[in-house]
Amino acid sequence: MGVSPRRLRGWEPRTTQIIHRDRWGRVERIVTVREPEYSENDMLLILASRREDQRPMSRTGLPLDVATDPRNDGQFEHIPTTDLALKDSNKVQKDFRDRYGDVVDVDALIWETRLRDDAPPAT
Repeated sequence: MGVSPRRLRGWEPRTTQIIHRDRWGRVERIVTVREPEYSENDMLLILASRREDQRPMSRTGLPLDVATDPRNDGQFEHIPTTDLALKDSNKVQKDFRDRYGDVVDVDALIWETRLRDDAPPAT
């Protein structure tokens, strides 16, 4: 990623300069030290996130260990949501099949779905 989680929240690393002088007070060298990008907490957060991303998931979007736990049997809520893009795509494909199905192998077509450029912005 290259950017620490705390940097994403607005943190900026401190930079300090250490000036080394000789016995007469003349500058011998200047060392610039930058605070580390990643703290121990950042690393723990990233590791936990990676572990979560690697959990096996059910088709429902729930972690598989939750979806298959017998103690959870009958404890799930199921809330239907209409995928309007898929609904529209299904209609277009049906119309296309009705019109050209005897000429074109419709099942071999790949359908790209994208929001039209002139679509009103989402609110």
